[in-house]
Order: sequence, then structure tokens, then C-alpha cells
Amino acid sequence: MQLETVGISGAGGIPRQAVVPPPARHPPGTFASILRALRTVEWGVNPRDRAIITVYYALLSASKVLRPSETARRGVHPEFWIGDVTMETSIGKFRCRGGTTDFDIVNPNYEPRLADALTSVFEERSNQPFAFLDVGAHIGKFSVLAAKVLRENGTIIAVEPDPENFALLKENLVLNEAGNVRPRQMGCWSHDGVLPLHRRKTNLGGHSFMDEGGGETVLVPVRTVDHLLADEGIDRLDAIKIDVERAEAEVLRGARGVLEHSRDITVFFEETRDPETAESVRFLRSLGFEITRLAGITYVAIRATPARGHPLLGPN
Repeated sequence: MQLETVGISGAGGIPRQAVVPPPARHPPGTFASILRALRTVEWGVNPRDRAIITVYYALLSASKVLRPSETARRGVHPEFWIGDVTMETSIGKFRCRGGTTDFDIVNPNYEPRLADALTSVFEERSNQPFAFLDVGAHIGKFSVLAAKVLRENGTIIAVEPDPENFALLKENLVLNEAGNVRPRQMGCWSHDGVLPLHRRKTNLGGHSFMDEGGGETVLVPVRTVDHLLADEGIDRLDAIKIDVERAEAEVLRGARGVLEHSRDITVFFEETRDPETAESVRFLRSLGFEITRLAGITYVAIRATPARGHPLLGPN
């Protein structure tokens, strides 16, 4: 597979090179969009699901013609999902709720760089015990991916605080026979306690402890990563993915112990602020991590030495 390199800034400011899979290449223009839509329709597990996916793309196409500026500005259109859909992709099988962004989030074409990078890390050590923590698991996209690749060697903890998301997460784990995933209904934070979770009305992957979302607010339990793992009998992690809507630094502070103890851990996280000043990046660098941007607001933090390579690093 051809790889591209991107700059990486280390704890001491020494540049390294990271290799990440290049973006998928599709035929240009409208033809590419039609091909992607046709392939996506095939993900429906039965005729009803395929019909609902077809209606979604028909409404989206009409909106692009009638309201091109608004359609492009908003990006996703949960109102076009007129019913629940069950889809089966290269990652796994997922039930998605109508009127929400569920389908858009578990779609393999969304965050493909993150999926590819996680897969590379999982595959490198899939023949040995591997512990993965998915913080902000939503309805299970990356937990299912981990379960599929790691199989019996994987111990996966899927953390999701929202009650409705958590219920669907558990359903999707059953659909995929992901018995190596332990779902936990809670949030992760810098301390144990209870916090208000601000829910969004349609983007159900965007619930936040930090920002009001326009929907109701529910109180949910939160634990530090260190305390959660102690309860699970896990003393080290091989990888962690954190997607918690601008609260990544809070999660990382509560994971200091396992980050210090797990020398080979790979940390995937989101950061919307300037990466040169963001608290999450500064905290990880203080622990000896090197940071690189995978794509958009998604970053990866690793420790690598000449003696120990890493699947996301090129030659030293």
C-alpha cells in the first residue's frame, strides 16, 4: 500500500515522520458521488433498509439542486433518514436510528484515516493480548472494528455515557457477536463523580459535557480512566481512542497513571483548538509523547524509539 508522510512534532520539538494511509481515491465529480451512493445502498441488510438508504440519497440530491448553499454548509442531513436502518459494511453490522446522524457516523467513508490507523495498530499485535479503551464509543463503530481485528486476543472497554446511545451500542455488539467488548455506561473525566451531559437532538454522537447541545440534559456517572481500568482488572493499555466533544484534556488527566505505565500505548484523540497550545497536546508531550495530525481534528500520540518501531512511523 502506498503511504504518504506527514510532519510530526515531538516532545522536544524534533521532527519525525509518520506514515498514514492516503485518502481513498474516487473518480471525480458527480460520477463518484453516484458510485458511492450505489455502494452505500448495498449496505442495507434487507429491501426495506436499501429503500430507506435510496430515499436518503434522493432527498439529498434534490436538496443539493434546490438549496445548494445550505446543503453544503450543513454537511449532514439527519432529517432525510426517514426510518431506522440496519447496515452491514466492511467494519461490521449496525442498527442506526432514523432522523439522526447514526448512519453517517458508522459509514466507513466517515473518518477513514482513523479507521485505517486503528486497524494498522490492531493488526501489528493481533497475535498477542491487546487492551483497547474506546472513550466515547457512541453506537460501537470502533469497538466493533477492534473486536473484529483482535478477536480472542482483544480486551475492549467501550465507554458511552448517553443512555440511548448505550442501549444501541449493546445491541450492535450483540449483532456483531463482539463478546470481547465490555460496554460501560459512564463518562470518563479527570475525577470521579456525576456530571450533566448535554444532549443534541439529531447528532447523537455530539452529546457533550462541555457545550449545551439544544436538547435535554441528563446526569451521568463519570470515572477516571485509571479508576475504571483498576475496576476492570487492567493495568496497562495498548491503545485508547478519545472522542468526547472538546473534553479530551479532562479524560487524559484522569488517565495519567495508565499513560505513564503503558510505555507502548497509542493515543488517538480529537482536538479542535490550536495544537501548539491545546491542553491535551501539552499534557501528552509532558509525558513524552510525540503528536501528529491524522486528518482534520484527529491526532495520534505515540512513543517510539529506534529500538521499537511503530506501525504509524516510517523509517527513523
